[in-house]
Amino acid sequence: MLFPTGEFFVFFCFVLVVSWMTERVPGVRKFFLLLASYFFYGFWDWRLLPLFFVSSLTAWGFGALLGMQVGSTDMALARRRLFVFVCSLFAFLLFWFKYQLFLLTQINSLLLGWNLPFLLPVNDSILPLGISFYTFQILSYLSDIYHGKEQARQNPVDVLLYLAFFPQLIAGPILRPAEFFPQLDKKTPVTEERITRAYLLITSGLWKKVIVAHYLGSLVVDPVFHNPAALSGAEVWWALLAYGAQIFTDFSAYTDLALGTALLLGFDLPKNFDRPYHSASLTEFWRRWHITLGRWLRDYLYIPLGGSRGGTWKTSRNLFLTMLLGGLWHGASITFVIWGAYQGILLVLERWLGKLFCFPGFWGPLLRPPRVIFTTLAVSLGWLLFRSPDVETAGAMFQRLGTPGGFTAHPLALILVGVVYLGQWIPEGLWSRMSCWSRKLSRNSALLVLILSLWGISILRPPGMAPFVYYQF
Repeated sequence: MLFPTGEFFVFFCFVLVVSWMTERVPGVRKFFLLLASYFFYGFWDWRLLPLFFVSSLTAWGFGALLGMQVGSTDMALARRRLFVFVCSLFAFLLFWFKYQLFLLTQINSLLLGWNLPFLLPVNDSILPLGISFYTFQILSYLSDIYHGKEQARQNPVDVLLYLAFFPQLIAGPILRPAEFFPQLDKKTPVTEERITRAYLLITSGLWKKVIVAHYLGSLVVDPVFHNPAALSGAEVWWALLAYGAQIFTDFSAYTDLALGTALLLGFDLPKNFDRPYHSASLTEFWRRWHITLGRWLRDYLYIPLGGSRGGTWKTSRNLFLTMLLGGLWHGASITFVIWGAYQGILLVLERWLGKLFCFPGFWGPLLRPPRVIFTTLAVSLGWLLFRSPDVETAGAMFQRLGTPGGFTAHPLALILVGVVYLGQWIPEGLWSRMSCWSRKLSRNSALLVLILSLWGISILRPPGMAPFVYYQF
């Protein structure tokens, strides 16, 4: 069930009422939230539940083993081997369900090209929804236990709920154990201020998803990417800017709705976006875009590879590999691999040339606007690869980038794109004051804003409801 639907509204109202009724009995409340999360996940496809449950229970069991005290050198070695084994196991499961079809198809294409008389068997298996996100949380849990950052949980319900908590289950934010378990052990009171924040986040998410993202996709992005053959360069750039606005509003809408619903249940989820299109470099962009994924890649991939401790060449290698694997994480497609390599190359070049483009004092603020524009265009060029369904479409659009000609923009799409990008330029201090002001609203005032928004959305919304972009990952 999608967040902005009547089905989810009924489901969430029931969960919210029961959650509040059982808040004085933590064990019952945790078990109820776990059942609700599994119902939410199974609503998509009940066949996905056994794998999810077994994976979660296995993570709890191996976590308990990794949390055992080390009494000797041999035990330490066995513990290390166990950690490597279990991480490899979950990485293999992610690879198998997400990439085996892609890999076997590519191998068969090579075999056909070489005129060999045999092909590998290919089974079109179901891609478990959210497997990329909950696998990363499993690996976070096991890694933090192994490195002594987190205690193994004795109660399997705690671990199962950490992995299945339905507001963020399908598309994040990616939770760390230290961000979830303390809230599970000591429930945060649902105050009027938290309810107000929740209503406003839900309002923001609904507008961004149902109106902005949907109209940008239907009016600009989908038509262009479905027929790129006769486009001018201006039309391609317009579509890329529109897609940048679409994917930002779509994904940040999911985050807003996840944060809002979690707040009403008494949980704080981490922020996932921070005005990414106001970044003056690619490095800054990746600190502001999908923040929890960037954190995960930094702490569990980039730093274990060596981070920036091994000199220029090793640091460049680590950056490139991190972004390459980050691109592959998004999906089993050559376009995602190329997109990840493109991001990695840009970050390496930016690191090499960073001293040349460091402008202290007076020149720094003065030159920030052109640097922001350049970064936005570089990111937008990468979106071409990210959005293209195949290499042929991406190649066709790349070829059209320099084609002369103008473009005709739908007035609504032009307004929406302008609002998204110009909104990133609102000063951070003003954002903070607006946030403080909004929190001073009463719960009833925020609820009125939500009700009026629902009424406005019901009038303006287009027919149908597309899934969130990141559901496919």
